[in-house]
Amino acid sequence: MISLTLRDLASIAELSFNSSMINEGMIISSFSIDSRTLKKGDAYIAIEGTQFDGNNFIQEAIDKGASMAFTSNAKLLSPKIFYIHDGKNFLKKIASFILKKINPKVIAITGSNGKTTTKEIIAAIFRQELCEDQFLVSAGNFNNDIGLPLTILRLNENHKIVILEMGMNHAGEIEELTKIAPPDIAVITNIGEAHIQNFNSKDGIASAKKEILCNISINGSAIIPRDDDYYSYLIKGLSALKVTTFGMADNSDIYCNIQNDLTMRYYILGETFDASCKLIGDHNISNILAAIAVASCMNVPINSIKKGIESMQPVQGRLEVKRSKNGATIIDDTYNANPSSMKAAIDTLSKFKSQQKIIVLGDMGELGSQSNEFHDDVISYINSSNIHFTLAIGENMKASMTKSIKQGKWYESKEDLLDSLSKLMNEDSVILVKGSRFMKMEEIINKIL
Repeated sequence: MISLTLRDLASIAELSFNSSMINEGMIISSFSIDSRTLKKGDAYIAIEGTQFDGNNFIQEAIDKGASMAFTSNAKLLSPKIFYIHDGKNFLKKIASFILKKINPKVIAITGSNGKTTTKEIIAAIFRQELCEDQFLVSAGNFNNDIGLPLTILRLNENHKIVILEMGMNHAGEIEELTKIAPPDIAVITNIGEAHIQNFNSKDGIASAKKEILCNISINGSAIIPRDDDYYSYLIKGLSALKVTTFGMADNSDIYCNIQNDLTMRYYILGETFDASCKLIGDHNISNILAAIAVASCMNVPINSIKKGIESMQPVQGRLEVKRSKNGATIIDDTYNANPSSMKAAIDTLSKFKSQQKIIVLGDMGELGSQSNEFHDDVISYINSSNIHFTLAIGENMKASMTKSIKQGKWYESKEDLLDSLSKLMNEDSVILVKGSRFMKMEEIINKIL
């Protein structure tokens, strides 16, 4: 991060302290909000949370080498400990100060799904044009009112762009984040049911996601999902902004169509290019289109967009495409499984143009009294798809498979299943393997590669 002084901090928040000998020019080059990970020389900010009160760890922070600390407990003041009214708000003010000082282009992403993947695709594209120290990407899902300011604190003078996720659990939270970091480009990936327990309806979620446009900069750009049910609502009132839409159909500014199993043809405002990508599934195609829209707004050349897309690697065990020794395509989706992800995997396999589509399934766990119903539902979903063979293992799959599968078989052991699979698979096969973590379905993957 850039270096700040106590004088800088005093200009953004009222500080109280117990000494007249304070050096207002004292340099602060790093902050910490966690005494456990604090490094010598960090300035410690005490945050009052629902489970922990950072004020209780002030002395620990000082003992570990904190250069100073900021507390909302006036009883703790000393020459190294300063009083602030609220640690979280202080953190936000520092982030806003740094952002205004460096003034990078702010790309902000929200949506019910796909925020992190879209962010990583955008970063992969920028890597084709910029050095790593010229843009900053939020780590993991640092997308709330603590994680977002902490990301901004990592900015330095070299950064031209910062890519931020903006998440929420309740209405008003995204608007607050845009006050800290007003977007130059605001992306809404989609409107789904995540956190719907905190809203009266899905309409409330759409309204909360649209808050990302509340403090968008003058001449800012909004990137909107054209295929979303809430498109008309999201687009309403945006006449003053540059709006770019993305979606699968050609009524979007950015759209695509399938060339083969791993290659898409992308259309960008009249230009086209083909790109292969190891991220598969409709949800990932949508994330790629959103990232292309950002790159288009930033005038990134087509060749760099293509290289960025093709450089993306899936998370291990999540729709990860591999190749077996006999030429079969293997889709490793063994990371975990639940009813919705099972259906998404079935849809992904169904869209492959292979002559032989095989799905290998293990049990889904943690479904309680509805386990039988959910397993039956998955088998019914397979029966209505164009998958050719289903091979399954696990006690929960047994009843559903033996009761209703049209083309497939349940097996007592992985060894028996593998014996049948090895006889079925050939260079024209696409084989998807999936099950809950406890089923260790990666053992099957390891045997067929």
